[in-house]
Amino acid sequence: MVNQFNFSVTSFTQMFIILVLFGIGTDYHILLFNRFKEELSHGLSINEAILKSYQTAGKS
Repeated sequence: MVNQFNFSVTSFTQMFIILVLFGIGTDYHILLFNRFKEELSHGLSINEAILKSYQTAGKS
């Protein structure tokens, strides 16, 4: 974007992008961990729960 559209990048823009990316990553990991615990409570083994969590958590 910087090269093609002459979009200026300030330190505030960089900080904002970093915060948004950390927020998205944190939320995804919380969702994934909660999904894993839910699958374990349904009686799946740890390996099955991991696979099921990865397969279904990204859909939301």
